[in-house]
Amino acid sequence: MNFVGEQIIEGAMLAFEQSPKAEKKTTEIFTSKQEMLYAYLFSDSFSFLKEEEQEIFLYLALLIFKAFDEVNPDIEPIPQDSIGGFEEENWEIWNEASGKTFTEKMDPFFLNYPQEDLLALVEDSIIEDEDEADSFQFSKEGKEIMIIGLKTVIDALNSASV
Repeated sequence: MNFVGEQIIEGAMLAFEQSPKAEKKTTEIFTSKQEMLYAYLFSDSFSFLKEEEQEIFLYLALLIFKAFDEVNPDIEPIPQDSIGGFEEENWEIWNEASGKTFTEKMDPFFLNYPQEDLLALVEDSIIEDEDEADSFQFSKEGKEIMIIGLKTVIDALNSASV
């Protein structure tokens, strides 16, 4: 497993910004390499997200995949039961976390985490700055679902690249 660092993530973001076709191409690669993981993004788990939350969720999942694929292009397809196992484990950690804020509840996820920069991307994207009046306001439920879902994507990709 190769670490996906900040420079790789920023490169993937830049690719999406510079070319609208980059997201479409990444989607094609994602579906061909990781069919079950891509299908997971459209599962009932995420049906409660508002439309804007779904768009952001899918964008972040594509960004995570693109960055991960840059440094780990030869990972095996991830089986559905593995994805479900990661999701269940992440919900357990989330529900047992004692923090009062979302950031504090995420702290256990960061302990010895092998893909810390990808997880920080998720946290920074979802935990908005209350001082910014123009930032998108996620619902409480949306934040939780997105954090668990995106961490599950990272965990699954990371496990398949070991």
